[in-house]
Amino acid sequence: MGVISAVVLALIATVAVPVSLNGTASRITVKPVEAGQATKLRSLPAQPQRRWEVDADSLFGKTRSIKYMMVRAADEDMAVVAGVPEDQGPAPIMAVDTEGGAPLWKEPSLVPVQWCAISRDKKLACLRNGQTATSSSQVAFLDPATGKELRTITIDAPGTAKMSRAGDGFVVWTSEYDEISKSSQATIAWMSSDGSKQWTRKPRVEEDDVTLSEAGNVLAVRDNQDSVSMYQLDTGAVLYDSAGDQKVFKEEADKRSRIGEVNVYVSAIPHAGGFAVSFRSIYSSVVKFYDNNGIHLQDVKDIQLPSYADGTEGTAVVFQREDRGSNYTSGVISATTFSVVWEASSDFTYSTDIEMVAGTFVVESDYDDDQKKWQIYRLSDGTKLGSLTTSIYQKIVGSDGERIVYEGDRTSEEPGPGALTGYDSATGREVWRVKSTESADNVNVRFVGPNLYWYNARTTKRHASVIQYG
Repeated sequence: MGVISAVVLALIATVAVPVSLNGTASRITVKPVEAGQATKLRSLPAQPQRRWEVDADSLFGKTRSIKYMMVRAADEDMAVVAGVPEDQGPAPIMAVDTEGGAPLWKEPSLVPVQWCAISRDKKLACLRNGQTATSSSQVAFLDPATGKELRTITIDAPGTAKMSRAGDGFVVWTSEYDEISKSSQATIAWMSSDGSKQWTRKPRVEEDDVTLSEAGNVLAVRDNQDSVSMYQLDTGAVLYDSAGDQKVFKEEADKRSRIGEVNVYVSAIPHAGGFAVSFRSIYSSVVKFYDNNGIHLQDVKDIQLPSYADGTEGTAVVFQREDRGSNYTSGVISATTFSVVWEASSDFTYSTDIEMVAGTFVVESDYDDDQKKWQIYRLSDGTKLGSLTTSIYQKIVGSDGERIVYEGDRTSEEPGPGALTGYDSATGREVWRVKSTESADNVNVRFVGPNLYWYNARTTKRHASVIQYG
């Protein structure tokens, strides 16, 4: 769910918020889980062109007043399209072939859903509509060949709910926000793709940032750099709790301090071989490596993990190193040999972030007044590739292996989707750009799975429709 690479019941929010597996952390709405490294997108070497279009009448008939259409989940073969009616009532869904947009079911499924996911073994599950802050969540398992409901599982957890693929199964996470304590309580649930096995856990308060590695069978739940808990994905077994190590690290830092208590920052990355946990203070840093059974393997000192790096399906882990002048170098360390593969500097004054993209690139970023600077490296050997400058509101949504795609409008002074832009990784130059001049209430562009989709809301001049670009 770092591809997995979160949002969503209000009508406008449904259109304006990504129906994808990437998103921004929120204490109220929950960040969508990233399952491993960011999804490798369909190759887009030139300006994307319309491949096919389906409208509301062709998928749902003329008896329903569909205002919006969007893709709830998609993989290489199937896209699950929802039709949201004018009255914002239950939205029917229909599966279509991603190559031509042809319907795959004889009739739409009337299971009312707000979020869907397709598991690694090609099973389909959806969260039902109607969750409130005091309700439980229901997961409907649908036959991907017909859309018929096979079974429904109830998760006894209040709060806003989201779901994502998690290996041969699904993970559902809810977050209930307490206005009095100003804190959130998450509930994490996993179920096998047929719904026959499941587990539920409540991590400590404020741990609600979720990422995982399918290859490593490990799921991380993180607080805002304060704590982390690790779970075995298919059993829910607790593999690690940072409290003990954090206490020891903090006591050592406090002994060196002449100013009282010292802040200790914690971060973690699940990977194909297990997971890595980072502890950092103003005096020292260490990354501790564990296997996927929670057995401690080795410590590497004087490096740190990024605050919110997504999980990865490989064993290369990104890290940063800070010198006494608060300048950073970025690099990659092997989680099997515990040796630095490469380390480089972008010459930024202060690197704010580093991220792995589609298992192919490492990208470092830094704020520069009202813009953001980006430096691209090849993941395998650290070769410095292209650099570029964007709006501070633009963010990476994935890569097709050659181009890196950013969401957001470089000309806008406000956050929001606005546009999608592909940049050449070798030069940093813009290759293509997709943008609508219409309001985000009426038009939106989104990557869902590997494909690019354009959503048209119904207006007096057109039907609601979904267009796939390629």
